[in-house]
Amino acid sequence: MTFVFASLTGLIIYKVIIENDSSEVNKKADAFIQILENKDYDNLDKVLEPQSYTSLEYSLDDVIKKYQQIFNGIQINHIHASNIKINKINNQEYDFTFRLSFTTPLGKLEGLNYHTKIIKTNHHFLLKWDPSLILPGMEGKDKVSFRVLKAERGEIKDRLNNGLAINKEFKSLGIVPSDLKEGDEKKKILETISQVFDIPIDEINQKLNQSWVKDDLFVPIKMIDPSKAEEMPGVTYQNTKRRYYPLKEAAAHLIGYTGKVTKEDLEKHPSLAEGDIIGKSGLEKTLDKDLRGTNGGEIIIVDEQGHKKQVVQETKKLMEKMFI
Repeated sequence: MTFVFASLTGLIIYKVIIENDSSEVNKKADAFIQILENKDYDNLDKVLEPQSYTSLEYSLDDVIKKYQQIFNGIQINHIHASNIKINKINNQEYDFTFRLSFTTPLGKLEGLNYHTKIIKTNHHFLLKWDPSLILPGMEGKDKVSFRVLKAERGEIKDRLNNGLAINKEFKSLGIVPSDLKEGDEKKKILETISQVFDIPIDEINQKLNQSWVKDDLFVPIKMIDPSKAEEMPGVTYQNTKRRYYPLKEAAAHLIGYTGKVTKEDLEKHPSLAEGDIIGKSGLEKTLDKDLRGTNGGEIIIVDEQGHKKQVVQETKKLMEKMFI
């Protein structure tokens, strides 16, 4: 009778321990999910197993900063976890999987699958951590790179597909001061550039004497058609695209022109950014929103040296064409 009672008592105690363990595991998993969804990274110390990240040469501060830099830096929001599953492996270890969806500046990202283990350490259950719990595929000292790909301004064409406002390849003619000689030889080179490309010598000197100019920097002097680019001492070229109006003055009143955004433009239209090109008059202004197209971008995982490893999210930039 005593043996039966002792066995029964042991089973009850064992059952209580198992139930308590299961409850603690669920609470830790739930707490971690809440930290991710609320971006409450300062509470990670309550759920992560220290040995898991210190063995990867991370401190707790490193882990917290990593989440902040990536999730806050890229402006990841509306984080939601789903498909949360906890499976017991043994009395010391549980398998923990879940799925995250969230929004980034590139749009909604869904179906990111996460996996880790919840292990018993010093009588308490904690999550094993590695960088893949930030974004699947991350490891070691990987980083995340985010860049916006600016859409090319759309073109305006007539119904016969003739260009009215198009993007044309030009050559930016410039001078790198260190390529020029000294004294009379320098003067002779600058005079030749002035004559060949019809640029007043005073204008060239004025641009070379700007405060930001340094010996090894490219100083743009004039935009020219690629067919007129001649190789000569002291001249350097850079390829660039610019707005071009084939009908020139004949349709200027109708087509209008473009220019960089001003402070007033930015105040009226918060979606614009400094340096953006917008329509200032005519059809360029009337159709501006469509002509600016849709920017693309990419979020990628890179290694410590910045080499691309994995694309997390990507959207293509789109250029609109308008026919009138």
